[in-house]
Amino acid sequence: MNSKGGAGSEVRAVRRVASGILAALFAIFLATFLTKEPPLWLLLLRAMAEAGMVGGLADWFAVEALFRRPLGLPIPHTALLPANQQRAARNIARFIDEHFLVPAELARQIAKFDPVGQGARWLQEPENARSIGRELSWALRLLYRSELAGGVTDRIRQSVMTALQEAAASGRLSDQAVAIIREAIGGEVLDSILRRIRNKVQDRRAKITDLVQERSRWWIAKGIDRRVSDTLVDGIISVIDELGEPDSALRQDFEAAIGDIAEGFRGDGLIDQFLGQSLEDYEGTAAFSGIVDRLLDAMQSQIETRLAEDPEAVAQGFGQVIADIAAHILRDDTLRQSLSQRFEAALEQFVQAMREPVRGYVDQTISGWDSDALVARIEGEVGRDLQFIRINGAVLGAALGGVIFVFSHILLV
Repeated sequence: MNSKGGAGSEVRAVRRVASGILAALFAIFLATFLTKEPPLWLLLLRAMAEAGMVGGLADWFAVEALFRRPLGLPIPHTALLPANQQRAARNIARFIDEHFLVPAELARQIAKFDPVGQGARWLQEPENARSIGRELSWALRLLYRSELAGGVTDRIRQSVMTALQEAAASGRLSDQAVAIIREAIGGEVLDSILRRIRNKVQDRRAKITDLVQERSRWWIAKGIDRRVSDTLVDGIISVIDELGEPDSALRQDFEAAIGDIAEGFRGDGLIDQFLGQSLEDYEGTAAFSGIVDRLLDAMQSQIETRLAEDPEAVAQGFGQVIADIAAHILRDDTLRQSLSQRFEAALEQFVQAMREPVRGYVDQTISGWDSDALVARIEGEVGRDLQFIRINGAVLGAALGGVIFVFSHILLV
């Protein structure tokens, strides 16, 4: 409001100056006729005032004709801007489109400011990262209320199934399966299994002895059967104990053998085939839906609890992750360059997609303005300079009138 009012007052001030100069020239012109036999210098002044009036009036007419009909007279080719508003709107829209919305050039100009680096530095600031974290937390709450609060939908189940199928098709699930097997045989899982087996064998020692005696020959003494049974059980427990030692040769051979078997299954495509067929058979079953429902229900419950009890902690967690990502981007020049290239490509596509809507918006907006409002806006922006054209026309006309008068009198002498 203030800027528009200031521009309008400046236009009016310069217009008064231009009109004042024109009025002064007219007064001087009339004053030169007060003397019946004017001297040469007065004739020069008359010639300058006359030419200055002509120049000033011509430029006044040109400026006025641009915006309105001079003196309200229906003179042809006046009020050019209101009369050609639609064409002017199209031309302005086309000009902006052709010279300012060139995708590649605009992307290059923006790239000079290193938007990825600037954004990463901005996100490194703790308060900025927390602010984005709060927005992400809000978005998560909105997602929960709109998508998950009513329970797991068929669309979510299908999304989970699609993700699993894609992972199986790409071989990622088989890789994970082999990795899990290797981790299991080399970690606490195998140790726990061996302990359970050892305990079961130890607990079943008497049962094993009875089984040996039942299958033994009648002529073999029971004491011998018991010693055989104890030896057998002790041997099994000894093997289990050796397998339970991480550094033992037996444990290492066992782990290598299981790993080779898993790798062989993957190399033969058996794991991929099994996973793919299992997913295909499982899809759409009540068991699969139940697993997905329970999994997502557990996630929902956890999310709901965290968001309800301590939303600021969630926001701070998001903020810390964002700050860490920003710091990593700033440290890794290759990553930053790759992100910048992707940003430029995305920006080019966005600008290209927006060219037609922006051009249409500019055209429609200017075409839809009231003619008086259009004149007021344009005149408020360039009217001051146009009034200087009137001033220059009057001054230049007066100067040229004087030059012509001097040369004409020199030639007549």
